Amino acid sequence: MYRPDQRWKSTDLANVFLKRIRGAMPLAEVHLDIIRRLANKAKPKIGTFLDIGCGDGVVGRSLYKDNATALGVFLDFSEPMLNAVSASLKETDYKHEIIESDISDPAWVGVVKKFAPFDVIVSGFAIHHQPDSRKNEIYQEVFNLLSPGGIFLNLENVSSSTEWTRELFEEFYADSIKKSAEPDEHESITVEAVRKWRGQRVNKLANLSPVEDQLAWLIETGFSDVDCYFKLYEQAIIGGARPSLPE
Repeated sequence: MYRPDQRWKSTDLANVFLKRIRGAMPLAEVHLDIIRRLANKAKPKIGTFLDIGCGDGVVGRSLYKDNATALGVFLDFSEPMLNAVSASLKETDYKHEIIESDISDPAWVGVVKKFAPFDVIVSGFAIHHQPDSRKNEIYQEVFNLLSPGGIFLNLENVSSSTEWTRELFEEFYADSIKKSAEPDEHESITVEAVRKWRGQRVNKLANLSPVEDQLAWLIETGFSDVDCYFKLYEQAIIGGARPSLPE
């Protein structure tokens, strides 16, 4: 069966994502700061963490800032993305494992199980490629991989509630891309161009879901302290913790 998300295995598309899409993401540093604060609040001493659909590992790598001795496991199905993770960690002493596996297939759980339980599981702009039924299953799989008190944090593209808010996000995103672009590219970076590009990409590669639906799935799975910890138009950080064992 043809899967549009397989295009992320392309080196050219991976490079475009890392430089133009992920690299120009509005408030990227704010996202990472929020995730670090939430992770450290749930687990003041992180021993192991997992980054699923990791891309170049930017979300997971941010956890090393406060937990330099942690073991980080980075999982993606795209070899170019995993090469980017490897390059980013090459000159560091951080303990890490890099794994090629596909979260669309439940078999990914068996690949990482030997490193479980994880104190923190994160994901950045990856799970939205799955159909809603699979998203729900992934949340259940993540729950079972967490240690008691461990937290799951999903930095994600979500659907806009209205056409009005979608347009606002596209305007905001165009401004952000322009700031990170070279001066000679500015003229070509218009709201119309970004709107056309996003329309093509979302239709072909993504399956955006409302925040409210995803919070309900997390609650049904058994997560505690479920919340949308951050939201800006079509960007959100959602998640929750696996309840601690009774004392």
